[in-house]
Amino acid sequence: MRVRMILKQGCLLLVLVIWLLPLYWMLLASLRLPGTPPAPTITWLPQHPSLNSYAQAAAIVPLWTFLGNSLLIMGITVPLTIVSASWAALGIMYLRPSLRIWVLGTLIGCLLIPTQMVWLPRFILFAKLKLIDSYWPLIVPAFMGSSPLFVLLFYWAMRRIEPETLEAASLDGAHTLQIWATIVMPHVVPTTVTVIVLTTVLYWSDFITPLMYLKSESRYPLSVGLSILQQMDRANWPILMAGAVIMTLPLILGFLLIQRLFWRSMLDSR
Repeated sequence: MRVRMILKQGCLLLVLVIWLLPLYWMLLASLRLPGTPPAPTITWLPQHPSLNSYAQAAAIVPLWTFLGNSLLIMGITVPLTIVSASWAALGIMYLRPSLRIWVLGTLIGCLLIPTQMVWLPRFILFAKLKLIDSYWPLIVPAFMGSSPLFVLLFYWAMRRIEPETLEAASLDGAHTLQIWATIVMPHVVPTTVTVIVLTTVLYWSDFITPLMYLKSESRYPLSVGLSILQQMDRANWPILMAGAVIMTLPLILGFLLIQRLFWRSMLDSR
């Protein structure tokens, strides 16, 4: 039993090292002097580390403005997605079985539609509403759960809640929002964390949507800003890696925070 535990811990440590190595190499490359070519051999410690690459990257393009734009979009879309997707899933729970099957089939069918098919109709719609060059085209999908997958994930998690629990809460005088906040959401914490992570990756790394709808450079998110940085100085690897670190670091910090909250909620539920 002890040998099995040691092997398991060793495998987990190996996976962690494999996952961290590219990030560590990216950080080392960003600490090299601007204009320096990549190291010909593997180096584990930076030689003459410098933050000049970050300063030059911010001087070439307004990276900090792009970062603020991305954080603003994330701060709006992630909470909206959690609320709208969970509300939609709870609404499906209250439907009669025949209508529920029809709605679930529609959601699954929407997942099969390629994203490229809705680009043109969506662009025409937002152009008619005169919302081009604003954040609304990026935020509006969050009002509808961002993706049918998120609604299905919440619905699948809510199925484990006994219907008698919801009925008892209704008989006690609790309205739907109270049931959602006090009964449903505490039961679907792992799913909520999963949807937060997926939504963050979806909006944080989105490149096509901002490029389609935003015309002012001052409104660009960081994903578009990195592409501009690459076009401005394609061969300067330290500067490119500095931009990549700025793009990746918030995701890592957010993941660590969410993981800590997830484990804390799991321990509290026990």
